[in-house]
Amino acid sequence: MGEPMSVTFEWANAASDTDHDETPTRLYEEQMNLRSPSRSVCGVRWVEKRADGESEELVHELQLPSGAWTRRYYTREA
Repeated sequence: MGEPMSVTFEWANAASDTDHDETPTRLYEEQMNLRSPSRSVCGVRWVEKRADGESEELVHELQLPSGAWTRRYYTREA
């Protein structure tokens, strides 16, 4: 079984968004490890246009317990 975690999510606008756009664009998450807080992780997810300008992909950045960041890209298959 996994470690007990406390997970929170919060929608927010990206820093580059215009002030008049009130639609949240990024989903921030924090996964707090209840037994070992030093093993907690945080991340952010958002959707952006792909290089082809037509399709979109989900971008997921995750900060690992070591402090390093990793980025994953998810695309929807038709």
